[in-house]
Amino acid sequence: MPTRLIITLPIVFTSLFSAAHAQKDVPLGGGQSQQDQSAPTAEWVQKRDGLWNETQKLDEKGEFGSALVVGQQLLEHQLLYYPKQHPHTAILYERLAQWAEFVEQWEDAKLYRQAVFEARLALVGRGHWQTIDAENQLGFVNQLKELNVEQRRELSAASEEYAQCVYRVCYAAKRRCLQPGPPVGIGVCRRQPATQRFG
Repeated sequence: MPTRLIITLPIVFTSLFSAAHAQKDVPLGGGQSQQDQSAPTAEWVQKRDGLWNETQKLDEKGEFGSALVVGQQLLEHQLLYYPKQHPHTAILYERLAQWAEFVEQWEDAKLYRQAVFEARLALVGRGHWQTIDAENQLGFVNQLKELNVEQRRELSAASEEYAQCVYRVCYAAKRRCLQPGPPVGIGVCRRQPATQRFG
C-alpha cells in the first residue's frame, strides 16, 4: 500500500499544479500575455518549420534582406510559445543579427545582438563561452559599420576563429581545474577553417 501512495502522489500533485497553472495569464517573450498553453500545436510547429526553411533557402541564395523579413515573422510566431531566453529564440536572434548586418541595418543588428547576449547570459551564465562570444559580437556592431564588405569578410572569419578560441580556452580552464596534468592554455587555439558570415 505505501508503494502505491508514493507512485500516485506525484501524479496528483502534477495534475493540481497543471490545473492551477493553466488558469493564470502568463507573460510571454514578446511582452504579450496569453492563456498558458502547455505545448505548441501541430499547426504552430508546421508554420514555424515552414518559416525557418524559407529563411534558410533565402540565406543560401544570398537574399539577406528577404531572409531578415521572414525571420522577423518567424520571431513573432516563435514568441507565442517560447520566451526570449529560450535556446531556440537565442539562435534565431543570432541569425537575425547576422542578416541585419548583411543588409547594413545597424540599429536592428545591435538590438538583436543585445537580445542574443541577454538570452545567453540567462541560459548559460556570464563565464560561459557562448555568453563571452555574444558580448564580443555586440561590441563589434559599431566597428562593423565602418568597414567595407571585404574587410567585413575578413573580420567575420577572424571572429569565427576567435569564438572557437574562447570555447577552447574556457573548457581548457575547466579541464585544468578538474583533471590533474599539465596546464592547458591559449595554446589550444589553432587556426581552424572558419565559415564566412558575409557573402
